Amino acid sequence: MEYSKKLKDPRWQKTRLKIFERDDWACRQCGDDKSTLHVHHRRYLKGKEPWEYPDVGLVTLCEDCHIFETETMKESCQTLVDVFKVIFFSSDIQAIACDFQLMKPWNTSENMSAMIGWAAMTPYMTEYIEEKYVEYLLERKNGLKEKVG
Repeated sequence: MEYSKKLKDPRWQKTRLKIFERDDWACRQCGDDKSTLHVHHRRYLKGKEPWEYPDVGLVTLCEDCHIFETETMKESCQTLVDVFKVIFFSSDIQAIACDFQLMKPWNTSENMSAMIGWAAMTPYMTEYIEEKYVEYLLERKNGLKEKVG
């Protein structure tokens, strides 16, 4: 079945209305409650129908924010990956991803970005994070030496 036809399916319509209701019939990005609203899939999962996603993977966006999100997400993700690759090893990136997934009470984009921004802009937090990361690298290096030696 074509994707456009799937979006007319009663199961999707029911899901859509539930997400709009949860998000108070307003765009979660800009707060617009007057424009046409869309339910955005934060990511697509192979083999899943539009209505089979968990609610946390769906968000209400106005038409303009939906277009912007769709057009810029891939580039934004690549920029983040490029920055992380310069600083971290793959195991570090995996650990960061796991830590974010475990932070359920904070798991909204607004809270996450505010927390990361605060840590990055607060000198003592930046120093603390750098110190802890250096300690971690030294422990990792010593652990690898023990395995080899």
